[in-house]
Amino acid sequence: MSETLEDLKAALRVFGHSSDIPAGVKPMDYVGAIIGSFPASHAPVIETFTPGLYSREITMFPGSIILSETHLTEHQYVILSGQAAVWTEETGLQYLSAPHFGVTHPGTQRVLFIYEECRWITFHATELTDSDEIRRTILAPFENPLLDFDPAERREKAEKEYNLLLA
Repeated sequence: MSETLEDLKAALRVFGHSSDIPAGVKPMDYVGAIIGSFPASHAPVIETFTPGLYSREITMFPGSIILSETHLTEHQYVILSGQAAVWTEETGLQYLSAPHFGVTHPGTQRVLFIYEECRWITFHATELTDSDEIRRTILAPFENPLLDFDPAERREKAEKEYNLLLA
């Protein structure tokens, strides 16, 4: 893991952030704290429901650092356009460009460093048609001891106050 952690630290420096992750702090919690200090950003999401399948397309903008939620299910994803450096504890830093197809495994959480406007779509097998219910079945509850807010509350506040739809 130390080699992949060095990759994450290098990417944080490229994007102008401190890479001094304190001892005993999980790397994903540290990145979450960095992102949590930013104002809410606009990342348009398009959801599509068809019988047995839910897809979620997000558009992410250059210069953004995105921390995905932790996935509970195995599912497919496609990068439709753009370029990003993507870090996970399992794979380290990978540079991905469209077109790209991949599979997300349970337990995966990603840090995405967006270089070019990036459209990323995920596909989830489900008969559910309620976005919130689907999210509860495909994503782990958010926990970060370095933050004193609930991302769902932050998302709801941003959507209401700033008319933003956040991923």
